[in-house]
Amino acid sequence: PSAGAAIAILTISSLLEIPIKESVAITGTINSGGIIGPVSGLIEKIDAAAKKNITTVLIPQGTGKINLAKLEIDLTEYGKEKNITVKEVFDINEAFALFTGTKLKEKKKFFIDPNYKKTMSYLAKLLCNRSKSLLDQISKLEPQTKSLKKAKKKAVELYEKGIKAKQDGLFYSAASYCFGSNVKSRFVLLSLKKEVNLTKLEEEIEKFDKSLNKTAIKTITDLESYMVVKERLFEARKTLDELSATELQDEDFFYDAAYVTERIYSATTWHQFFGKPGMEFIFKEDALKEGCLKRLSEAEERYQYAKLFLGEELASTKEELDQAYSDLDNGEYALCMFRATKAKAEADVVINMIGVHEEQLDSLLKSKLSVIQRVIAEQQEKGIFPILGYSYYEYASSLKEEEPFLAALYLEYALELSNLDIYFPQAKQEIQPEKKEKPLTEAQKKIIWIHIIIFFCGFAAGIIALTLFTRIRIKTKKEKMSIKPTRASRRSPRRKKR
Repeated sequence: PSAGAAIAILTISSLLEIPIKESVAITGTINSGGIIGPVSGLIEKIDAAAKKNITTVLIPQGTGKINLAKLEIDLTEYGKEKNITVKEVFDINEAFALFTGTKLKEKKKFFIDPNYKKTMSYLAKLLCNRSKSLLDQISKLEPQTKSLKKAKKKAVELYEKGIKAKQDGLFYSAASYCFGSNVKSRFVLLSLKKEVNLTKLEEEIEKFDKSLNKTAIKTITDLESYMVVKERLFEARKTLDELSATELQDEDFFYDAAYVTERIYSATTWHQFFGKPGMEFIFKEDALKEGCLKRLSEAEERYQYAKLFLGEELASTKEELDQAYSDLDNGEYALCMFRATKAKAEADVVINMIGVHEEQLDSLLKSKLSVIQRVIAEQQEKGIFPILGYSYYEYASSLKEEEPFLAALYLEYALELSNLDIYFPQAKQEIQPEKKEKPLTEAQKKIIWIHIIIFFCGFAAGIIALTLFTRIRIKTKKEKMSIKPTRASRRSPRRKKR
């Protein structure tokens, strides 16, 4: 609702007991990351503010100019005519500062966790080395169809992007590009050699999935790794089922077979993140289910709101949401959380883009990057490094020049997947229950009594010895006193006067 931002400001000021300026008003929705979203009726709201002696009206960033009856109106100039300062604001932090003069959160910087960097660089190395090997194989082949020639060329381009990203230290981006290259190369290989063993692929999936289900989840990194690996295996299995149901082995068949093969390998590489050090949480089944339900509720709400604007164009988001409900029914609560989170992000990116012109997109992306930087930094202060949040943040950064809309989607993923800890209690050292003492044997009882007797005998002997010693000292002292010369006897005899 258009009062979302105002309600948020009022709530925060009440909780922090910080008074707000009554001469300031705001309109806008409150979206993911605290971003203030666009609303309609801005001219009417400025008019209403003027009647109430409001001096400043805050509006969502990017809505300073509107088209009304084919006429562009600058709301800043329109406000001046009403003696009102109209100011665009990006997020709730900026708005709160203008309402109160108090900054909520300063800009924070994060550092890349060494364990993440080491693991992701290794993951990228595995995938890109695989790319090189596959490219070497298809270099000796001569595709005849247009689609295969295009796939071969694209495989080289993606590999080169992966190597460039790897050199720049963008390891998730490198892994993503090299995965794409691997699918293209594998497609060419399978199409030309006509060698696909669906049974073997199915066995690989089942074996890996059983192993995954036995893996202990102790940290947020473990949970995120489980989500990613589980989703990749699910995608591979789903595509494999479709392949098994078809008899026609055309290029689509071989492309899907290539995707399954490389998706399984990608899942195995992500398994490298399990067991890394980090703050431990309690991931009980009921907590995972609760997290799943909460994320589903949030995603459903955002989807229904976004649907008002795009309708059937959100079919992929609806499919993701439906799959999350299916995961809930199947007891796959972690995977449900992951899918629901992604569905919410997909709906949010639609909502955040409403009213944003293409020339404003770069500014929006930069602001969103700043929000995510702060969120990741806050997570690090808790002892958590969100590997998915950072990975998607990095990937979005690499995409923002060439594919800004896709970058916006990955930024939403990054934001939503950077705070999974809110659903789980932190693990504490368990207090060991008192051990029940075993009854003593007769031999042990005798030994204890012997020690007690020895102790008291020693104690009694000590008392007797101390008493005798004290008496001897007193007696000796008295004897010395009896033979001690008097003061007179100690004097020298006086000489008689002559």
